[in-house]
Parts: sequence; structure tokens; C-alpha cells
Amino acid sequence: MTTNRKGRAGWHQATPKTSSTCNFTGLAARVKGFIVTLTLWGWLPVGLADWFIHWGEPHDECAISQFKEAIRAAGLEPPDVIEPGKLHRFPGVGKRNGNTAGWCKLFDNGLGGCFGDWSSGLSENWQAKREKLFSPPERAAFMCRVEEARKHAEAERQQQYVDAAAKGASIWNAATTANDDHPYFARKGIKVNGARLHQGALVIPVRSSGKLHSLQFIAEDGSKRFLSGGRISGGYFSIGSI
Repeated sequence: MTTNRKGRAGWHQATPKTSSTCNFTGLAARVKGFIVTLTLWGWLPVGLADWFIHWGEPHDECAISQFKEAIRAAGLEPPDVIEPGKLHRFPGVGKRNGNTAGWCKLFDNGLGGCFGDWSSGLSENWQAKREKLFSPPERAAFMCRVEEARKHAEAERQQQYVDAAAKGASIWNAATTANDDHPYFARKGIKVNGARLHQGALVIPVRSSGKLHSLQFIAEDGSKRFLSGGRISGGYFSIGSI
């Protein structure tokens, strides 16, 4: 398996295991050839032949396990449950529960997938171990799946930004003006500078090009968190007059 630097698209090939039922050997290829011959002669039912033909391909649980290993190797902790064909969201590298910067999709055939982390720019492709390399048409189909999954993930991220911005605006508009005697300000010796209060926490707007994208909440003890799903990259909080 190869590991690529953060922020660059990469490719993972599952590493064969010598002591696993997921092994694929040359014997399997010979058996498949024999099965095809028997089927063509009419000596073996097509359904049974199909079962043997796909014997060398990873089963769902095997593929899911390999896929999770690749995600962990990239520094992410994958979700406990990964359903093939579905886009999953989970915390990014070093992020707390509730963060959804991490994403992954195992293709419905279990033979490949892709994953990444929006907070770090990580983006990886993954392919299950096979007896033979993809043919050009198979590789083209695989890359189409990858591109489709990435577009789906990006579309979901943009919608998440829109929803978070709307929620943030609603909270900000309903929040009350904070005072300089707030425990956090008093301890830091700073002024309120336009911050507001929401359910006892200071609220700091995160803007970009003058538009509110997210919020930061600061509790009295100084602990901080951002509004879930909001856009943070490139954001700022202006203090005082410009």
C-alpha cells in the first residue's frame, strides 16, 4: 500500500495477506478457467459457475475491512458502519465527534472506493486486491465512479455550508450583545468588540467577503467550538472599525 502526502490525490492498493481468506492465488485463476469450460460444455449450471467465477473477488465484509485499513493508514478513523454504495461522513484528522470533514464511499461492487478529509485537503482512491490488473475499460469505469463520488461529496459539502450559514445567521440575529464584564473577556483583559451572547456562550461571527459563513462559540471557561458544518477556511472576524 502506498501513502501519499496530505492534500494530494493518491492511490491505495490493498496489501495481500498470506493468512487470510481474502487471498487470491494463481490456483483460483486456473479453477475459473476450468469452470468456464465446463459451463460452455453444458456440464455445470450457470448459477453455480457464476458463484465460482466471483470466488476470487473480495466479499463485502472483506472489502469493508480492507477499505477501513486504508482510511486508517491515511490518519483518519473510519465510521463503524460502512455501507457499500453510500457516501459516509465522519470526523476529519484530529477532529472531535460531530465534525464531518472526513468522507468516504465504498463502491457497491466492493472492488474500490475513495475517501478524503476536507479540513486537510486529503483525497485518496482505493482498489481492492485482485488477481489481475484492471483492463483499460475497467479502469475508465473505475475512475468514472471516483469522479462521480467526489462530485457527490463536494455537492454535499456545499449544501452543508449553505445550511450552516443559514443556521448561523438565525443564531446571530437572535443573540444579544455581550458585555465587557463577561468572565472570558475579564480574564483575557479584552473588550467585547462586537461579540454576542447565545445561551450563555460568546458568539463570534466567521465571515468571508463580508458574508457570515459560520460561528465560533466560547464558553465561560474558555473552551471553544465552531458551528457544525460551517465553512471556516478563509474566514475572519473583524474587530473595531475599518
